[in-house]
Amino acid sequence: MLTLVVLAVAAYLQRVPLLVPLIYAAMSLIAFFAYGLDKSAARTDRWRTQESTLHLFELLGGWPGALIAQGSFRHKTRKLSFQLSFWLIVAVNLGVLIWLIHGGQIDRIHWPAVRF
Repeated sequence: MLTLVVLAVAAYLQRVPLLVPLIYAAMSLIAFFAYGLDKSAARTDRWRTQESTLHLFELLGGWPGALIAQGSFRHKTRKLSFQLSFWLIVAVNLGVLIWLIHGGQIDRIHWPAVRF
């Protein structure tokens, strides 16, 4: 959650394009609902969301929503291999984001214009 707030403030201060926090927020919602659906499916013995799909949502910026979902639904918190992958994805995601921002690389990306 703090990451989303920091990105929103950074966008307001024009340190990152507005599209960056919007992507994180959208992917967080998608990840949150994917975790919720997977937890529901696990309880009722239905088709489950693949772990690789959950990790893809996290990698694409949805890890804050996934983290909230893990706590809210108490889902995927005990499986060590999943947690190791999750925290590695968080570290990689934040590392790339910091590199893009502080290395000036984020300014080289041609972002679509988003205005409110």
